[in-house]
Amino acid sequence: MKKYKQQIDIGKLGFLIKKYNPFFRLLAELNDGLYSNLIECLRMIYDSEKERSMAIRELRYNDDPVLRKSCREVEEVNDRVRQLLDDMMDTLHNTESGAALAANQIGILRRLVVIDYCDQYLKLVNPKIIKSEGEQECMEGCLSFPNRVAKTVRPQTVIVQALNEYGGRDYHYRRR
Repeated sequence: MKKYKQQIDIGKLGFLIKKYNPFFRLLAELNDGLYSNLIECLRMIYDSEKERSMAIRELRYNDDPVLRKSCREVEEVNDRVRQLLDDMMDTLHNTESGAALAANQIGILRRLVVIDYCDQYLKLVNPKIIKSEGEQECMEGCLSFPNRVAKTVRPQTVIVQALNEYGGRDYHYRRR
C-alpha cells in the first residue's frame, strides 16, 4: 500500500467522495450507516499507514545554537511543509510531557509550531500573537531544557493569527 506523504482529513475525503462519485453519493443517500462504515474503514487504513510512516525528529537541547537563532517566515505552504508539521506532531507525541513544539527545537529555522492541548491539535504556520489581555503566573517546562521548570508570567487571553497546514488563514483564540 502506498504511504501517504501528507495528512488527509478523512471527513473532507468522505465529503469529496460523496460529492464527486455517483456510486458513493447514492450509497450515502440510501444507507448512511453503510457510508459511515466506509468512512471509518478509510480512517482505519489511513491511521494504520500513518503509524508505519511516523517520523520522529531529534530534539535540540540546552546550549544548541539553533535554539537562539531567529526563525524565517514560511513563504509557501506545500507538501514539504505539511510533512514537516506531521513529523513535528509525531515528535511531540513521542515525548512524555510535551504540549507544544517549535520547528527550531528540531533544528529547522522556520516559523512553525505544533500544539497538543487537551486533545486539540493545532499546526500553525507563521503564528503571530495579534492581541493579548490579562496576566497570570504559570509553572512551565520546555522540551529543549529537560528537567527544568520555571515560573513565568503569561497573558490570560491571546488571539493568534496563523496559516493552517493548507495555507488558509486561521485565528486561534485561547483563554486560560
